Amino acid sequence: MRSGRARATSARAPHHYEGHWQALQYWCAKWYGSDRLMMRFAGRAVRKAPQGSPLTGMYLHALDAQGVPSTARFVTVTDPVAG
Repeated sequence: MRSGRARATSARAPHHYEGHWQALQYWCAKWYGSDRLMMRFAGRAVRKAPQGSPLTGMYLHALDAQGVPSTARFVTVTDPVAG
């Protein structure tokens, strides 16, 4: 897949999961991109995804491709009302 095709997939089918998955693979460091390009692509996919879309998982797939341990992906949020 060429970078033009990766961009075209996102432009033509902005909510197509499989197309985004293939583009994410293209942008990762093990193929033709870098961690920075892959994370930028994943972040953009998440920001543009409609609520409830499986595309919001692209960022987690990108973290997994980078080798980020699953335990480092979770953030503890405390209830600001309870203090």
